[in-house]
Amino acid sequence: MPRLIWTPPALADVQRLYRFLTPKDLDATKRAVKAIREGVNILGDHAYAGRPAEGMEPLFREWPISFGAGSYIVLYRVEGDEVSLLAIRPGREAGFSRDSLTSPLPETWFRLCWKYLKDIHKISPIMAAMRP
Repeated sequence: MPRLIWTPPALADVQRLYRFLTPKDLDATKRAVKAIREGVNILGDHAYAGRPAEGMEPLFREWPISFGAGSYIVLYRVEGDEVSLLAIRPGREAGFSRDSLTSPLPETWFRLCWKYLKDIHKISPIMAAMRP
């Protein structure tokens, strides 16, 4: 079974969703986060369930998650037994940019992860909402 990895940019997308929805409707926020959590969990069992991401290497895939009248699109990458969640966007937003999602150098990636780990207290309400 593939291991799901939440990258800092994917967590930042959920945080952006959380900040956008919470003032409008806390219940909708909880339902949206739950739908995303359950939707990406499917990828842990069926990594290749998503469609290939247009204009990207075959390892990059998209997984739609229905929510209300719309959807969220998860961009992810499959490598061996790992599924890396790269971005989560509302279906109405523009597509993913290949240039903005290419893998950074390991040093750059480490610095990016460290930045998000230092700011983890800002993400903790989201992570709490994502617990099963």
